Amino acid sequence: MLVAKKKYHYDYNIDKNFKLNSDKPESNKKASKNTRKDTIRKVNAIVYVLLVSLIFFLILYRHAHISETKYRINVLNRQINKLERELQDLKAEFDRKTRSEIIEQKAIKELHMQYPQYSQIVFLTVDDNLDLSSTDEKNINAKLDQKDKQSNKKFSYLKKTLKKLYSLLD
Repeated sequence: MLVAKKKYHYDYNIDKNFKLNSDKPESNKKASKNTRKDTIRKVNAIVYVLLVSLIFFLILYRHAHISETKYRINVLNRQINKLERELQDLKAEFDRKTRSEIIEQKAIKELHMQYPQYSQIVFLTVDDNLDLSSTDEKNINAKLDQKDKQSNKKFSYLKKTLKKLYSLLD
């Protein structure tokens, strides 16, 4: 095993005017210049490492934000699909409840309703002589009143009601 040689630096300056080692002041200048350059290099290296780390951090932050946004979109799409399925179920239930066969069966069974007999059916006659295209409502009312006086009193109330409905439709 080799033992490294130790280098000793002896200060042989006995007198300020007497110098054995004349290279010492120059080596201090070089050493101070080297240490300054080394510190500048170290500071530059640290700045570059911090800058690269910052860039990587920003890239990772951007990707994390994109991933979070995609996750939110996925959650919202699942909610949309769930609501669409519920809407389809509700539409199917609505169609089921509004079918005329089911309404007819409930009316007959639960409400004890029945179809009208022939004697219960009322037939209305409509005169073609009436000019319904005119906008003067008073003329129409006067003509209907004259016809009401001539017709059966049973149907006069029904005709007035129809007249009111017709005037509401205009």
